[in-house]
Amino acid sequence: MSDLPIDEWTIAVELPHGTIRWVRPGVVIGLPDDGVVETVEQSRKVYEGYARCAQEQGRPVSVVVLVDRLGNQTPEVRSFWQRAMQPDVVSGCALVSGSFFARAISSFFIGLSKPTVPTKMFATLDDAIAWAEQQ
Repeated sequence: MSDLPIDEWTIAVELPHGTIRWVRPGVVIGLPDDGVVETVEQSRKVYEGYARCAQEQGRPVSVVVLVDRLGNQTPEVRSFWQRAMQPDVVSGCALVSGSFFARAISSFFIGLSKPTVPTKMFATLDDAIAWAEQQ
């Protein structure tokens, strides 16, 4: 995913370890710095950024996350995200990974954890954005 049109996306929130950018009206993308191993504190800052975006637009945002840019996630961070996502802030979460194995494992865990907002894995950014726009 090195050919991301990052310059076409307006920065919504600057984070110490990446940015949140507007992709389309109502859709934001979380762009962590490559290889970041996110802590719970950093995850809180990301969610606060999503909340600011939702407040700015007056309704929940749909989120796209480029999973391949993240380093390994700790159990504490995974637990945080399972609890944090609320439908008044996030209307849906599209996770993008180029790895078939990562998508299969993630889809399995999504099914087990029953997220509070619609959450789905995608192989391509275009498919993820299209789905996110519908949420």
